[in-house]
Amino acid sequence: MLAMHAAPWPTWAVAILFVCVTVCGAACATSTATEDDEGSSRCGDGLIDQSNNEQCDDGNNLNGDGCSAVCALEGTSGAGGAAAAGSGGTSQGAGGTSQVSSSASQNSSAQASSSASQGTGGNMGSESVCDDMVDNDKDNATDCADTDCDGKSCGPNGLLCQNLACVCPGGSTESQCANMADDDCDGDVDCADADCVNDSACMSKICPNPIALNCSSMVMGTTVNGPTNISSVGCNAVGEPGPEAYYTLQFATPKMVTVTLNGSGVIDLDLAIVGANGNDCDPQNKCISWGWGGTNDEQEVFSAQANTTYYVIVESPVANLGNSFALSVSCN
Repeated sequence: MLAMHAAPWPTWAVAILFVCVTVCGAACATSTATEDDEGSSRCGDGLIDQSNNEQCDDGNNLNGDGCSAVCALEGTSGAGGAAAAGSGGTSQGAGGTSQVSSSASQNSSAQASSSASQGTGGNMGSESVCDDMVDNDKDNATDCADTDCDGKSCGPNGLLCQNLACVCPGGSTESQCANMADDDCDGDVDCADADCVNDSACMSKICPNPIALNCSSMVMGTTVNGPTNISSVGCNAVGEPGPEAYYTLQFATPKMVTVTLNGSGVIDLDLAIVGANGNDCDPQNKCISWGWGGTNDEQEVFSAQANTTYYVIVESPVANLGNSFALSVSCN
């Protein structure tokens, strides 16, 4: 509360106060007044001295608090405005600080998020899987479109990534029908593929799965439960409805060849030598030699040409009746 009464100052003190306020401000005035007249009333002592034209005295010599440094009333609107402005400035300053802090926080958060993203899904080295429709290494190239996948599997049955595409290295058709490979990557191998339906390797064979012999061969065999594909041979009118066994011979140079069949002596077996048609035997059109000896051993001699395939057929003249045997080859 402002005091309303004060003792009048002497004229000389007022003069000193005026000079001090004018020249060096309130601090000088206060100091001068204090030093020169400690017993006299002065501005800032909490006592209003109307003789010194004090309009107020709030106990200090500060401006901006409603009572100025020379104890003059400050405009309420001005003070309020200044205070408001100061407060507003502080608020804005705080707001500015808040905005800066918020911006820094957002930037830091974004960077942290980006780093985390790169850490978990960023450049992970290479495309690890090439047929999952996922960009594993986050380089905007998926599966075969990523050069990391070149030469890698991109699907079943032999599909590979080549030239940024998933392709079948063997082409779109089964190119070979006897290589035990799925050339066109469609899941069907050799003769199981419709592309091979007219290939000679896939046509029904008369002499399937023959065993290769040479000039020193001695093998044991049987016609028991064997196939019955040959009902007769072209150089013999006698029917051969029984089971069969098949062998092949091929030589690099011409030879005179002797094939001997030793049966069990109990069941009749016959021996035939026939030529080939493609990759199969042709017993009707290329019959070379045929022997019938009952239960006795049989022997056939023929002249073999170089690089020519010959089929040796052991068969039974009796349906559903097979027997074991020994077969030997010698050459001159």
